[in-house]
Amino acid sequence: MNPLPTTDFEQELQRLRRTVHQQSGKLVLIGHNHPRQYTAVRETLEAAYPDRKLHEVRITGKSWSELHSTIRAVRDGFLLIPDFDELFREKNDSLRVSFNRQRDIYGAQGIPMLFFLQPSGYLRFPKELPDWFSVRGAEILLIEEVAAESTDRSTTKEFSLAASDLAERLAEAQRLERQLAETSVEEAALRLRLHRELGQIYFTIADYSRAFEHLDTTLQLSKTHNIQEALGIALNDLGQIYQVRGDYATALDYLEQSLVIHRDIGNRGEEATTLNNISSIHYKRGNYAAALDYYGQSLIISREIADRLVEATTLNNISQIFDARGDYTTALDYLEQSLIIQREIGDRAGEGTTLNNIGQIHKAQNNYATALDYLKQGLIVQREIGDRHGILVSTHNLAKLGQTQNQSDQFVQFMRESLIISQELALSDDTYDAALTLAQHFAQSNSTQKALDYFKIAQAAAERFDPEKAAKVKEEMA
Repeated sequence: MNPLPTTDFEQELQRLRRTVHQQSGKLVLIGHNHPRQYTAVRETLEAAYPDRKLHEVRITGKSWSELHSTIRAVRDGFLLIPDFDELFREKNDSLRVSFNRQRDIYGAQGIPMLFFLQPSGYLRFPKELPDWFSVRGAEILLIEEVAAESTDRSTTKEFSLAASDLAERLAEAQRLERQLAETSVEEAALRLRLHRELGQIYFTIADYSRAFEHLDTTLQLSKTHNIQEALGIALNDLGQIYQVRGDYATALDYLEQSLVIHRDIGNRGEEATTLNNISSIHYKRGNYAAALDYYGQSLIISREIADRLVEATTLNNISQIFDARGDYTTALDYLEQSLIIQREIGDRAGEGTTLNNIGQIHKAQNNYATALDYLKQGLIVQREIGDRHGILVSTHNLAKLGQTQNQSDQFVQFMRESLIISQELALSDDTYDAALTLAQHFAQSNSTQKALDYFKIAQAAAERFDPEKAAKVKEEMA
């Protein structure tokens, strides 16, 4: 294991906040070598989730029955085991074996579990507790200086869904794919979790075909084994893919099914998320009253359950309704509230989106220099984390800003990038929009061949989702 400087701790703590933002079963391994790092984690969780209780359970001095009953009694908040290394003492061999066998039982409690390990224990964990290691959700490293103590595992740092850039997310996907290939069909719960995590990773990097494949498998497994919570989540996740592809009718159908399930089983966190996604469809269809109603319901729930990630997302989304109505002051107020929360909890994807939206507000108010600054800030964040769909949106907006200011080079540069990404992601409506805009630009500047090339791209894209638009492009080419 390589040493990590103190300056890396804040980034790791941000990953921790993103990993445990939902009240769901997740194992987090925290490697540390000083009590102050345990204190830092506690303070981080208390600040980010003030309404979720921290339950500290120590292994030292407990029999197996005492330890088991204490853990089973924790049903909400977070479970923290600060002395997890005790399980690796020779005298606790039987305790460790018993603990390893409880993976599925403890996982079903639906709470984040944080195991704190000194360097030696951190290195031994995958060998000594393989069942638990196979389902870890994240590894957080808060180690200042550690000499390599074992060759039992690679010293390469592995990342979870909170990975901070594209390369890390792809590495995590490869690790999960390998684990899935090694998992037997009888391990349905584990396979379901792996398919969902892979689906989410591929969704975040806009590989929608792979995301759909894994999430649809999650849906089928949930139905087969009648796991209602997983079924509701799978329907919501698939709804988002249909939404980003522009199939709003199918997306709404999936999301409404998801909402019914979450309400039936009392999963308020997922209910808030699903309400948010339903709102987004109504917003894109121009039904602002319905969108605002659903967003309002989501905001109330997210605040009641202290889900700050969903709260920030909802505030951002509400801003877009006021933006569409021309109420820029109110829109900017909601965006600034959202940005504060996103930076506090380390939601960099949300931060990139919000910076982009703030830029758009300033553009609408003709504050072009300020708009350019915010749009570029957002694009920097999105490039750092590999948010390809976010990059598509930001480059499109930067191109439009350049067009407004008659800055041809900026317009062409960013619109071409937006077009390339939309083609790579197979997003026909975005491809159509970018190609048509470029075609019209080159037609006006008498670059006939370039204009014709882009008109053809726009026509081909439109034929996949709107024949009437394709016909209009053909007329414009003539």
